[in-house]
Amino acid sequence: MRLHHRAELPAQVDHLWQRLLDVETVAACFPGARATWAPDRRSFTGTVTVGLGPVAVGYAGEGRYLLVDDERHEVTLTARGRPARRRGDVTMTVRAVLRPRGADRTDLALTTELDLAGAGLSLAQPAAERIAAPLVHRFLRRLAS
Repeated sequence: MRLHHRAELPAQVDHLWQRLLDVETVAACFPGARATWAPDRRSFTGTVTVGLGPVAVGYAGEGRYLLVDDERHEVTLTARGRPARRRGDVTMTVRAVLRPRGADRTDLALTTELDLAGAGLSLAQPAAERIAAPLVHRFLRRLAS
């Protein structure tokens, strides 16, 4: 499943770029997430808890930055996690592109490839877009602060 989000953020492109390159900052901006760098500073481990209707599901996993283009302000990362008490896994690849829009504003485009596999997780796919929208909105607000 592919999700697209675009926003104009009230922050300079360089400020947002530095924040996107720090996975611990990125995780702190995403509700329910935590991440820790691996020694190579390209890979990370983390956890996230997501509410799927009345049920909260916790995931643990790992990821890495695949592409960091400082000139074009484009970054791609991938992550894979497993639910603590269920079978299956979630894989996602996120591409973020920043473009300056005036002195203190930046356009941000996010494209997320999301794959939910396993017992019960495939049933959550139809709700994923509805669930993702408010989470991404909160993430973007926190990222711009």
